[in-house]
Amino acid sequence: MRVGLIHYRAGLMDGVSLEMEKWRKVFSRMGHSVEIIAGNNAPGVDIVIPEIEYNEEKNEILNSKLYGSTPSSESELLDELSIRTAEILGSFRSVLSDFDLLIPNNIWSLGWSIPAGLALHDFAEESGKP
Repeated sequence: MRVGLIHYRAGLMDGVSLEMEKWRKVFSRMGHSVEIIAGNNAPGVDIVIPEIEYNEEKNEILNSKLYGSTPSSESELLDELSIRTAEILGSFRSVLSDFDLLIPNNIWSLGWSIPAGLALHDFAEESGKP
């Protein structure tokens, strides 16, 4: 089975990166092919999707509108969110389609990149992948 561990960033000395390495070892010992997918290009990251990088510029601008005091109309914000989600979904379709199992780390729980979370949801729904 081809397993993908996906997070905003990996290959660092943070808790999520270390846990992903533990998952990789366990699945590898079970005979599975395991790849770490992240937005950053660091040692230990097998596949880079720059659009989901933790400090990616478009994400930071969108977060300032979602969570901060940067003024934006609701319809403008929803349009930006929809466009960014579609961009990331396109990357997911081209990169993640051959995986049998995807394990997201914080993408659905942290709320840091709403478009990445929505795109991963949409990809899982349309592909039927667990």
